[in-house]
Amino acid sequence: MAVCRAHTRGFESLIAHRMPCTLTTVMKRSTLTTYCLPQDEGGNGDIQIDRAGGPQEGTEMFREMLRKKQQLPQEECIRILREELRGVLSVLGDDGYPYGMPMNHYYNDEDGKIYFHSGKKGHRTDALQRCGKVSFCVCDSGTREAGDWALHIRSVIVFGRIEFVEDRETIYRIASQLSRKFTDDEEYIRGEIERSGPGTMMFALVPEHITGKAVKES
Repeated sequence: MAVCRAHTRGFESLIAHRMPCTLTTVMKRSTLTTYCLPQDEGGNGDIQIDRAGGPQEGTEMFREMLRKKQQLPQEECIRILREELRGVLSVLGDDGYPYGMPMNHYYNDEDGKIYFHSGKKGHRTDALQRCGKVSFCVCDSGTREAGDWALHIRSVIVFGRIEFVEDRETIYRIASQLSRKFTDDEEYIRGEIERSGPGTMMFALVPEHITGKAVKES
């Protein structure tokens, strides 16, 4: 197992280059250590911080929203995920740096997963193969009250794990459904899938936690 370490003023990042992996963060005094460990070598994915102000051992993995009056119901979160065209997928990138990228997505009502497609090589692919934990953020286009400059924005954040889709029939079917969010030109969709399908990688985000929030920009 190849392991790399990076030190910056007490920060140590330990990344184990294997899949599947979990992410564990432990705070001790002024040292923050982040581990991306294979599941079969003891990583359980729980965030444990032994300093006041953060999640403690044995507590829930994901934080509750503080401003509950602004929290969106789950049905509204799903609607936004279903209808919006794109969002920002964030992964654990090179040298432990967060790497966020805008991506088109397809929310599948049948299995509750969020599907993405991409090329088979690159920073994103390498990051997902090292560690499958991600977050995905989607915002709507907002609304504005008459005479007011400030937008009312609804956003959704999804935490979960990535699984790669290997079945080509599933890849082509999901790719067709994703394309229909942008166009109803079936001839164009078939042509693009025939041309690009063999070189397309598809992966699905399996949600573990979904929250939505309504805010006004002013």
